Amino acid sequence: MTEHRLIGDNDLQRRLDEAFFSVELPNGKVLGEVRGQRHVRVRLAPGHYEQVSTSKLSSELAQLARLLFARGLREREIAFREVTGRERAKPIRIGRRGSAYQKALEELVAEGESDDGAVRVSSVGQQNFVVQIEPGTLDRLSQEQFEASCGQAADRLLLDTESKAARARIEIFDPLPGAPV
Repeated sequence: MTEHRLIGDNDLQRRLDEAFFSVELPNGKVLGEVRGQRHVRVRLAPGHYEQVSTSKLSSELAQLARLLFARGLREREIAFREVTGRERAKPIRIGRRGSAYQKALEELVAEGESDDGAVRVSSVGQQNFVVQIEPGTLDRLSQEQFEASCGQAADRLLLDTESKAARARIEIFDPLPGAPV
């Protein structure tokens, strides 16, 4: 007799929590790593921090955010396939609510900022990323401190994105009459 095991959300959750991936910009000077679903680490190549301008580094970090987001989506698909043995069907948004939810995700504005205010990252629709570095930060912080601030801002962006997407889903699909959302 063969044993059949039901694969549940916990298996997928565990797989996602154990995930690790990294991406590097084509110039090889900026690297991003993601552990689990929400822990981002940014690393800069030796010497890059001392030589790069604030505006150039902001642009590079925004590019890194786009690459990390795209890779994160791909990693979720891989995890789903590994856990379930099948491809995830693309969600079909039918009707007024489905269209409203899709629009809400496309217009979702999220932000994350480091405790020290040195780095702020924002996104619109999880596609357009902007990274702002407080003027004077590159002179004030060590590379290690700056990298930590970047990771903190990125982690908070992910948390803000997730909470706003969940809120939109509840508001659109499962609103509770009379309950504040």
